[in-house]
Amino acid sequence: VIFGIRPEDIYLKDEYREKIDENNLTALTEVDEPMGAETFLYFTDGSNVFNARVESQIGEDSVNREMEIVFDLRKAKIFDKETDDIVIDLKF
Repeated sequence: VIFGIRPEDIYLKDEYREKIDENNLTALTEVDEPMGAETFLYFTDGSNVFNARVESQIGEDSVNREMEIVFDLRKAKIFDKETDDIVIDLKF
């Protein structure tokens, strides 16, 4: 299976509106890509690579910094690796 979540559903822990201690991960920022009003941050946790979309000022000067991020699992999906079909839609 493949875990899927959109960049806009990954948050920096300090900015996450619900302030939960679950679904957190510490990851190293490899790339920051300013896009005007927002910045895409590309992370690795050593074995996975993923990206988050954050407000521009939050993403500035973040390369090679460890950051704690939060996944909004209400928006995540689990896909079948061979068929790309959605196996589980985690909306709750």
